[in-house]
Amino acid sequence: MKKIIVILFLTILFRNGINAQIVYTDITDGVPTQIDFNNDGKPEFDISQNSTPGDFIEYYDYGDANNIHAIGTQDTADWDVPDCVEADYIVDASSNWEGQGDCSLDAWGAGNSTIAKNHDQYLAVRFNLGTNAIYYGWIRFTMDDSGAITYKDFAYESTPEKAIKTGTNSDVLATDKFSRKNTIEMFPNPATDFIAYTSPSDRLISKITISNLLGKKIKTIPSKHEYTNSIAINNLRPGIYIVSFYDKNDTVIGFKKLIIQK
Repeated sequence: MKKIIVILFLTILFRNGINAQIVYTDITDGVPTQIDFNNDGKPEFDISQNSTPGDFIEYYDYGDANNIHAIGTQDTADWDVPDCVEADYIVDASSNWEGQGDCSLDAWGAGNSTIAKNHDQYLAVRFNLGTNAIYYGWIRFTMDDSGAITYKDFAYESTPEKAIKTGTNSDVLATDKFSRKNTIEMFPNPATDFIAYTSPSDRLISKITISNLLGKKIKTIPSKHEYTNSIAINNLRPGIYIVSFYDKNDTVIGFKKLIIQK
């Protein structure tokens, strides 16, 4: 079942005071017929078959700004072949927006040199949502050795003209994970007097912060150099909080939504 998740970009909120917002959609792995970024029933992109299922993407009817980040320009033969990118690519106005209504992931059967097969790849896209405002987003997929394409999820920045990184924090609050590979566990949740948490397999948590939903930091607690730690929360009022986890470099490596009950 498709699920729509609104994700607060808390690191930006905390550091810069900006309430940026990403709308993330998880889909059943496969080949959808349409991509509807804001789930309003009006798709921004259609997906169909050219040489293989899912390789042909159309967007003729959805607004002048609906476009792809392409390999070439209108003056070259590759203007309608996507320049597929890795995670953390910045999608913004500086991207090479050269698609003109349709494109082929595998370059019309000729092969796309920007796709690393059997690895997560991203389409950088821009589009309108019923107005002249431009939004930026990404679509994640994989292509196997046979050329079969599997779409996995997509997201966009709901602030017009605001950049988004491909794959960034796509499941922070929705699944209580920061990374599919390196999961942080926190329990019990809801909690009353204490919470315990475990570090991901590749690094230790050095500290945590607890903030309210407005981004105000309530507590900062250092962690012991152990994979499992616990802290008291009995002095916090009932409500919903965000727990941020930091590594030794003071880098945020995950978030959890915490519910406190009394």
